Parts: sequence; structure tokens; C-alpha cells
Amino acid sequence: MTDLAEDIVTTSAAEEATGRRPHLVEVDPGTLVLRANYSRVNAKKSLDPDFLASVKEHGVLQAITAYEDGDELVVLMGERRTLAAIDGGRETVPVMVVPRPGTGVQTVVRQVDENARRAGLTAGDRVKATEQLAAFGLAAGDIAKQLRTPKKDVEQALRVARHAAASKIVARYSAVTLDVAAAISELDPRQDRDAIKQISVAAAKGKNVEYEIRQAQKDRQLRDETEKALAALAQAGVTVIDAPADTHGDKRVLSKWASPDGNGLSEKTHRDCPGHAAYLVNDYWRINVVYVCTDPKANKHRKYAYSSLSGSTSPEKQREERREVIANNKAWAIATEVRQDFVKELCQRKTPPQGTVMFLAQALLDDEGHWLREAMEKGDAHALSWLGIKAPTYGRSSDLSKLLAGANDARALMLMLTVVLGAHEKGSEFGTWRSPRAYTVRYLRFLETQGYVLTDVERILVKRAEPKKATRPRQAAEPELDDTTPDSDEPAEPELDDTTPDSDEPDQPHQ
Repeated sequence: MTDLAEDIVTTSAAEEATGRRPHLVEVDPGTLVLRANYSRVNAKKSLDPDFLASVKEHGVLQAITAYEDGDELVVLMGERRTLAAIDGGRETVPVMVVPRPGTGVQTVVRQVDENARRAGLTAGDRVKATEQLAAFGLAAGDIAKQLRTPKKDVEQALRVARHAAASKIVARYSAVTLDVAAAISELDPRQDRDAIKQISVAAAKGKNVEYEIRQAQKDRQLRDETEKALAALAQAGVTVIDAPADTHGDKRVLSKWASPDGNGLSEKTHRDCPGHAAYLVNDYWRINVVYVCTDPKANKHRKYAYSSLSGSTSPEKQREERREVIANNKAWAIATEVRQDFVKELCQRKTPPQGTVMFLAQALLDDEGHWLREAMEKGDAHALSWLGIKAPTYGRSSDLSKLLAGANDARALMLMLTVVLGAHEKGSEFGTWRSPRAYTVRYLRFLETQGYVLTDVERILVKRAEPKKATRPRQAAEPELDDTTPDSDEPAEPELDDTTPDSDEPDQPHQ
């Protein structure tokens, strides 16, 4: 075995030995020699249609690297480009001829570095390129043909490029996809300023960006509904007042009062009262109009017989708890939409993801909910929807059995996983965050291992389900003991480095 120092020959030493400097030539790709350790079979499998089309139309854009071995040129870097050029019928390709590398080590290291250090195009790169092509006067359809990409993606990229906030975010964070950037571009930079900031923070911290987008869309929907409701009240001549901090305990609501003859009041029967007014309430992502009388006693209303006005307004602690419940219920509703979209995509896989067998075993052998039993007996609406099966009006769908017929083991396991996931989703619906169960925590943890990012309200559920840490009872200090011992056995928290790189821009990709 040769010494490592002798095995690695530097470029400068090789240049001195050959008297040749690196130089560029144009050669027939069919004359290039692939290394003995290179597999043409694996290379052809990696030649996707878009790559082949690119080389066929534009040629090899980045020169192939090769070295001379007698009268032959041996490819050092660019085997895929070589095969694609041959497949595309290119007459010549550019080749950078370099001095022959060392006997083995240097060649392998270069091969690994060339392939391992690559960075693919980010959504920001594609948006910038699309914007530049549009600046040359190309229409969306022409850009789509040139880039061999769907016209829908080009149109999205152009919308993102025209939106100041969306274009900055997609350029700054490589994790932001084109779909996410397109959703941001639909937001108003002024009215949705806070929402755009939240999306940016979520992208920077690796949190659930899709959740923040849904939240922003819900807020915009509420804003539109609020404007419509206010316009309708104005047209009807109804006075609009501010909603109280505790709407639940508001004693002015019409349903708690009656006319002098004892009949309950309604919006229509109370319309002519001087105290007739209304305010808007955000009731779980819906805008409700609450009609009140601003001064029931002065307007000679009676307590309604079927309503209770006894007691005082809830204490501040109860009001705070109610506000928390309302906020988390809203958050859970959005998280459910985002989570179900993720699970639906997960269930489209052809092979079971890692951890499936253990998850199914725990669900079947250690389940504490009745949702799974119902799913096995009747089928689950979520699972049927994810599989593209219409849920029957009653009874069990026979389409599940049809899907199972002729399925291989992997497909059968995926069908079973889909049904179990659907059952867990049914058992994790509205208000679940308040009463966490072991199967819900197991469900969320499994999704997390598959790449799902838990939202804040889902983390609340998981944290509440964690066992409480046992507290060590304090003991009276004895005189003979040294009192210099620390007060706590807990280790000091390490200082976190909060510095972040100035840019997430990727290196230029290689062809």
C-alpha cells in the first residue's frame, strides 16, 4: 500500500509533470470514456425527462471535467451530462481537460465533493428566474415552455415577484415553498402586516407555516364578514356598539328581557325601542350579530321568565379562562385542517412510512378510545375520504374490501394505516386539547416523526399529557450538615447561541 502523501498528487505538481494547463475543448460525447467504477445503469435511471430535455435543447451548460489517458479523455466529473448528451444526439460537448488526479484517493474525494456539496434550486431562485424572463417580454405560457414547468407555477411565481413581502420571504428562507409564498402574496401588506410577520417568524424557526397561513386566511375571511355585517346593520338603521369584554355575562342581551306584557323580545319586536343596538361577536370563526337594549330598565322591559339574571359578572379569572378556551378552540380548528391535509398526503404513499408497524401495534393492543373499534366495524369517514371513497349513508362501505383485493403486503399495510389514522383523527376533534388522551398524543408524535410540525395548541395537548415531575419533599436542615450545598439539584440551563446567519442563500447548483 502506498503512503497517503504519495497517493495524492496536487494539481500544480501534475501540471509540472505534464506541462499542460487546464484547457477547454469541444468533443463528441460518444468518444468520452466513463470510469471503470461508474455504473451506466444507475446513471440512466437518474436521467429524468426534464434533464434530458434540457440537454437536448440547450446542450451541456456546464463543461464536463475530464483528464487525458493516452489518446482518450476519461470523464472525471459529469457522467450524467455525458450520457444525456449522447441520448440527446448532441454532436459536441464542452470539456474542461485537467491534469490527471492522484492514483485513487483524490479521485474519490473529488467525486464525493462534487455530488455531496450541491444545493438544488429554491423557490426563491425560481421566482427570481421567472421574474427575469418576464422582464424580457415572455408571457407566462412561453416561460412555462422554456422552463418545462406547469403554467400554474409560473403564474404563482409572477404573483410572488410582484408582492413585496412574499418576494422577500421566499428569497430569505429556503424552506419556503412556492405554494406558501403564493399564499402570502394573497395577503394585504397593510391590513395583514401582523399575519405576514407571523408567517416569516414561523418560516425562520421551522414552525408550522401552513398553520399560520390558514390563520391569516381565516382572519381575512372574518374581516370580510365583519364589513358585510356592519354594512347590513347600517342599512337597517341599527346602532352598533362595542362588544363587552365578557359577552357571555352581558345582561343587556334581548333574550334575557321581555316586553311589559311578558313576551320575549327579538330583533324585530325590539326594533322601535330607543335602546335598540347591536354588536358583533367572533364565534369560532363566524361573525354573529348580538342584539341588545342599552338600558332595559329605563325602557320598561321585564326580566324574561325563562332567563336568569341572578348573580354578577364572572370573576376576572373565569373570564381569562374563557378567553383562553375560545382562543385555543379557534387554534385547534385551524390545526385540524392543516393536520388532516398532511395525513391525507401521507396516506397517498405506496409504501408504509418508518414506524408504521409499531404505531399500529400500539393502536390495536393499547387503545383506550372507541373510535378505532367503530372504524373497524363501520369504516371511518376520514379514511374513506382520503382514499377517494364516498362514505355510505348507512352501513359499511364495500369499497375498502375492493381496494384490499389484489393488494400486496405494503399496500395492505397502508390501507390499514389509513383507517387507523382516520380513527385517531376522529378522536382528536373539537376541544381535544382540553382533555388529552394517550392515543391522541401517540397519534401526534407519530405524525411528528413523519415530518409534521406540531402547532402551538397541539404542543399544549402533548405537554398536558406528559407525566408530572415528582417534587422532592423538603427536609429540615440538620445542624451538623454543611449548609453550603446548592438549593437545587437541577443543572443550570446552558446559554443558547441566538445568532443566525445573515443569509440562507444556497450555492449555485451544478448541472
